[in-house]
Amino acid sequence: MINRNLEDLFLENPWMNIQEPNYPDSAVVFYELDQERMWAAKDNEGNLIFFLQVTNNHPEETIDSLNGVQVSIRRYGNFSRMILKLIDNDLREKFSLLTKALAFKLGSETNENLFKAAKAELSEWSGFLMPTRRGLSKEELKGLWGEFYIFKEIFIAIHPLTNAIKYWIGPVGKKQDFTMENLAIETKTTVSGDNSILKISSLEQLSKITNKLFLAQVFINESNNGISISDFYNNLSELMNDDLESKIEFERKVD
Repeated sequence: MINRNLEDLFLENPWMNIQEPNYPDSAVVFYELDQERMWAAKDNEGNLIFFLQVTNNHPEETIDSLNGVQVSIRRYGNFSRMILKLIDNDLREKFSLLTKALAFKLGSETNENLFKAAKAELSEWSGFLMPTRRGLSKEELKGLWGEFYIFKEIFIAIHPLTNAIKYWIGPVGKKQDFTMENLAIETKTTVSGDNSILKISSLEQLSKITNKLFLAQVFINESNNGISISDFYNNLSELMNDDLESKIEFERKVD
């Protein structure tokens, strides 16, 4: 069990003290709780490298790359490595968060399952590096605004960040938007002038999965001087800068 803050287990920038290219011959420890398998390095072009290393004979493979990140599996002597190489320096901050999220998630995996679990986790984060161009519909944006509001003004106001982000389950496709202990909350956001009748996407949204189920209606007005989705996102992301575990979970859900 981790009794320390997650951010204490990582350097803020694991590559900062690497002055000269050191890959593939050497590397620095990336994650304090897994010092044998997770490493940071820089190649001859100065690209940031994160790799997982295990002592098994995994076949070499070039994996479909993420936006700005090349992913492959290569053999080095008696070791197999899954290598993530950042090739777009504009994504350095996102790459740092992504690799820390991977390390935290994969720390409990066996050597035999490490690469498979890493592939699954990377697929979950693909949109984080390259957001979809489709965007959200007006109705989806309105609903997200309401969830952000309830999340920030109620849940974060009265619960620790780590708990508050766990209670927000709307983005992962659950029946209700928030669930904690014995109660759940379904949020509906209404713009001034809209039909006063609330619409639900399915009866499941009103199915009780806890002892108590509440409907929270958020009334909003459109304004050129109001709070935007981006405002909410930026404020919440900044609020979590000192709580890495919450920031990882928040970014995953927003993605």
